[in-house]
Amino acid sequence: MTVFCFGLHLVLVLSALGRDVHVSVPVPVAVGVLFLTIENYMGNVRSNFFVGVKTPWTLSSDLSWNKTHRLGGWLFVLLGLLMISTGSIGYPTLLKTLIPISIVGVVLVTFVYS
Repeated sequence: MTVFCFGLHLVLVLSALGRDVHVSVPVPVAVGVLFLTIENYMGNVRSNFFVGVKTPWTLSSDLSWNKTHRLGGWLFVLLGLLMISTGSIGYPTLLKTLIPISIVGVVLVTFVYS
């Protein structure tokens, strides 16, 4: 997380200083890699009140918690790959529409599935 924040800070500072850094390419790619990294830990998180998909159903049932986080992990992989691919293209209009819709979709699917 520290490396991610440092890289993001470096890209934003270089862009603010007028260097030829296009924020629309490295930031979505880095966030996509972050989602892939988060997915690696989602399946290992045990039921708690601080981290994870916390709905009444997942908190009351270990089976629901495990299945929801397994699905959420796979959805984070798809979201991460989507962000990496769209960020690599460098088409800002696509990023502005596709990524927020995808994030809301992942949240809604995991909530309903729980």
